[in-house]
Formats: sequence, structure tokens, C-alpha cells
Amino acid sequence: KKTTILLLSLLTYIIICESCITKESINKEELKTKNIILLIGDGMGLSQINATMLVSQKKLNIERFINIGFQKTHSASDFITDSGASGTAIATGVKIRNYSIGIDTSGNALKTILDYAFENSMSTGLISTSSITHATPAAFIAHESDRSKQENIAKDFLDFEIDLLIGGGAKYFSKRTDGLQLVDSLLKKGFTVIHDYKSFDTNTNGKLAVLTADEHNPKVIDGRGDMLPYSTEKAIQILNKNENGFFLMVEGSQIDWAGHLNDINYLTSELMDFD
Repeated sequence: KKTTILLLSLLTYIIICESCITKESINKEELKTKNIILLIGDGMGLSQINATMLVSQKKLNIERFINIGFQKTHSASDFITDSGASGTAIATGVKIRNYSIGIDTSGNALKTILDYAFENSMSTGLISTSSITHATPAAFIAHESDRSKQENIAKDFLDFEIDLLIGGGAKYFSKRTDGLQLVDSLLKKGFTVIHDYKSFDTNTNGKLAVLTADEHNPKVIDGRGDMLPYSTEKAIQILNKNENGFFLMVEGSQIDWAGHLNDINYLTSELMDFD
């Protein structure tokens, strides 16, 4: 069984995908995908990739991908999308209004790829360098009219049987304006909850929530370290224990933020970390 890796970008038009097995001699049954890893470089397009290629001391892993396609990422309400709408389009296949999460233009909740994975007894996980309740990861699990309602989105995590989540946003679970302690709720649902991404054990049984920052994680040039590649590697080891396979979404969130700031050093360092 193979693992299919999809690399997508929000706010631009690029999809790059790679099949991990390319031998023509393997029969179709053996080529059936068991695991899916979706890598999203938020705000990452051809210009950002090219800039990083120019400053990188070595060839990017992105350049090794053998299949390239394009997608239209405009939302149902605007030619310029936002992460909530484009993330939902990736997660559900449906275009929605900007700034909403996981609901169609009539306000109905949409079925996401996590729902389909759960129905097929697959393990599921989300990783982000932003808050785990931010627009992109939220698009895979939440149903909200406004992406800024991150306390509501945190509660949405409790309504879904996700197995693993790694990212910032601890305050939306434990320092809420309504006084609720959602960490306690996570514990009751069988989660192990920790805050240091290097302290979790791949032998962990049950569900895992690693809340790595109060809100967003720092820039990689400001000391985030290897949080993204390390967490991804360990998450794959944990999720891969399920014989039915897994779905894992990994987001490099801050490529987009660097673009908003027109900060080329910030941008290329984030993209190299993501790569």
C-alpha cells in the first residue's frame, strides 16, 4: 500500500502532488492509497517557491515532485480568497464565502475529508505552525460563520473524533472568556494533553493534543526550532499504527504572514522549514 502526499497552497493556484510509488510493474491493487498526507503552504505560490529556490543552498524537496496541477482558489464571494474559504474548498470540494469555515453559502455544515476518513476507520491528524484553531486547520473540522470565533472552533474539536492535533492556540482551550476548561474536556475524551512538542512519546496510546503555544508559534527565525518537521515525523509514526491508514494535514502557516509583511527573509525561512 502506498502513501500519497499532496502539497497544496492557499491563496494562490498551485497544487503539487507526488505518488510515492512509481514502478509500472506494481498492480493496481497494490497502488491503492492507504495513507494521505496533505501539506499546505499557506500563501505559497510560484513566486514564493522561486524566491526560496534562489536563496537555498540545496535543491528543494518541492522540486522532486513529479506531478503538478493547478486549482482555482477564488471563493464563492470574491475573486480573492481567504484561508477559511480556500481551506474549506480543499477540505470539502465546495466553494464558500470568505471568512466562513466549513459551511456552504446557505449556512449548512459541509462534510470534510476528515469525516470520510473517520467513516473508513482511518486515523486523523492536524498540524499547524499557527494556532490549531486558525482558519486552515479549522476548515477540516469546524463549522462556523466567522473564522475569528476561535473559541467556538476549539469547541468544534470536541465534537469530532480526531486522533491527533499539534499547534498553538492553548488559550482557546484553557484561558477562555466563557470560563470553560476545554483541556479537561479533551482529557475526558481520552486525549493526552501536553505543551512541549518534543516531550510526546510515539508509543502514546489513545488521542494526543500538543498545544505548543498560547496562541501562534514563533517564526522559525525567532526560535521555533524544528517544531514542524519533528512533529510531522512523530505524528506519522503514531498514526501509521492504524492498519486502515490515516489522513494527516500539515500546514506551514507563516509563509502567508511573511507575504503580507513583504518580508523576504521571513518568507524564505518559513518556506525552507516547510520544505
